[in-house]
Order: sequence, then structure tokens, then C-alpha cells
Amino acid sequence: MHRLISKTQFILFVLGLLFSCMNMARASDISPDIDIPDSKLSFGTAEAEMASGEIIGEGWQIYSGIACDSNLNNPNERENFEYFMIRDGSSRETGLTINYDGVSFPVYASTVKGIGYAWGFREEGQRKWQPLLHGTNGLKYEIHKPSPRLNLEIAYARVRVDGIPPLGKTNITRDARAFIQCYKMDNKNITYYGYVSNGYTDLTSTASTCEIDTRRLNVDLGEHDLNEVNKLSTGSHFGSAEENVDMRCNAGIRVYVSIGEYGRTPSIGRDVIELTDNSNSPGYGVQVFHRDDPTPLKIGGDSNVIGKYHRFLFRSEQGNKLYSVPFIFKYIKTANTVKPSSGNAALTMTFVYD
Repeated sequence: MHRLISKTQFILFVLGLLFSCMNMARASDISPDIDIPDSKLSFGTAEAEMASGEIIGEGWQIYSGIACDSNLNNPNERENFEYFMIRDGSSRETGLTINYDGVSFPVYASTVKGIGYAWGFREEGQRKWQPLLHGTNGLKYEIHKPSPRLNLEIAYARVRVDGIPPLGKTNITRDARAFIQCYKMDNKNITYYGYVSNGYTDLTSTASTCEIDTRRLNVDLGEHDLNEVNKLSTGSHFGSAEENVDMRCNAGIRVYVSIGEYGRTPSIGRDVIELTDNSNSPGYGVQVFHRDDPTPLKIGGDSNVIGKYHRFLFRSEQGNKLYSVPFIFKYIKTANTVKPSSGNAALTMTFVYD
């Protein structure tokens, strides 16, 4: 009796497995790829001064090829394609758009700062372009001339996006990739795939980010009566001065700043710069503020990699424009009793760009 039950369960399992396999769709053994050829791209001062969303390089290029194909030797694949789906696979949307032939295309970032791309498509023989959108569930497009083979045209261009690429030569590796899926109404058991991908881009960059005109600041916070300062509560400010740092930046650059303590190991994360003659614990230090921001800058050291204690300053909108960045310096009382001191402090400012 036990054997009979066991045998029945085994047979039911196998039948269920075979039934599931019979209903599984399979992929066609033909997967075409529309290739955008390798290219060269120069990024110099002219490109750096462009606004994000402008065309760079050789402009719009049109490529055509087979998007989906059928194996006509297989009787099950001889039906015509009825509709297809296509999507950008990069997941690097910038929020920018660019117009081509009356159609707005989204702009995607590449794997290198300052460089992006836009592209669209249309069925071969059709007039209107369609934007190539990103998304896991792409839009369905009806095929105007049903056939066992789908041919598409691709409009593709390099686009200026935020940031400046590193100086020198960089190889951008196939950063644009689109996925295509085609469908036949009468035979849904076979799935057809196709791809669009660009080649390698040999990038040569000669553009700089920002040039700092102000290399040194001498900030005078004034002389203060010791008795009056000692009447203040701990955490109070006294003495204040505003100084500007002037810089010229190319367009589309995000500028950040980090402060450090000159001549000593920085106390990362603190927001008070100690005085240079701090041996007798004078009971006060210096804080730095950006413009009217009430939160003082924190010490982040001299790292040129954007981190937790870098403060965002501005995004440059125009190329080769002078930007004056205001900073406010204040003494801050850090102890109940303040002692006589020169009041001198030395700090560094490190500007980082993205």
C-alpha cells in the first residue's frame, strides 16, 4: 500500500513537469544586433562652454539594420511580425531632452562625465521618428509593414551633459545599449530578440574645469575686548568678515568645497578651526559659512573626492563665466572663559568638481 501511494505521487509530479515544459515559450536562435560603429570624440574648450543638452561631436547620425529576424527554415517561424517593444538599457536618464526632426528625445548620460547621448528609432520606410525610452516595460509599437523581418533606422548623437571629462584620452566602452522584443500574433511560443549598441568611443579631452583666481585670503576679524567676550555664552559668535573666492568655470559643473586645518592633522567632522596658538586653550576658534547658510562648514580635509563633508556651492550655467563665491568667517566662543590670544587661524579650502 505504501508503494502504491509513493508511485502515484511520483507519476503526478512527472506529468505536471512535462505539462509545464510544453507551455514554455522559447527564444528564436537568431538575435540580430544593429551596430553603431566605433568613433572618435574631442572635448575641448568649445565643448566645455556649451550648455548641457547641446549636440557635440559629428552631430546626428543615421544607422539602419535588422532588428528582429525569423529562421525561415523553421515552419513555425514563417509568420509575419505584428508589433515590437524597444527600450534603452542604460538606466542613466539625465532629465534633459533634445529635439530632432520635430521629436523630443531623452538624453542619457554615458559612463564618462560631460558626455551623453540621445537616440530614437523608426521602422524602415516610415517618416516619423520615435524617442527611445527607458523602462522595464517598454511601449508596444505596431509594425506598419508586417514581415518575417523587422528593419529599423536609428538616429544617434553625442550630447553635452553636466561635468567635464578627465584630461587626456579615455575609451568609452559601448555605453549605449537598447533591447528589442518582437511578437507574432499567431505564434506566441517563440520570442524574438534584437539589440542596438554603439561601439567604442575614443575620447580626447583638453578642457579644464574651473580656474581659481583667488589663491589667498587674508581675513581680518578685528580686535575684541576680553571682558566683553567673556560675558557671552558659550557658542556665541563675535567678529565677522566676508570674503569672496573668484573662479572661472566651464558650463555644467557642480562645484563643492571642503575646508582643512593648515599645518596640522585635520579634525574631520568638526566645524571649528582651532587657533594656531592653541597651546594655552584660548577658549575660542573660527567658523566658516557659505553665504547666508546658517550651518558652518565642517572640516573635511584636502581630499579631491566628493565626500560627506563637502558642501555644494553652485552649478555653473555658462562657460568661461566669473563666479564670486562668498564666505563668512566668525569667531566662536568654545569655553566659559576666553584667554588672551593673537586670534590667528590658518585653513585650506579645497574645491572639487562634478
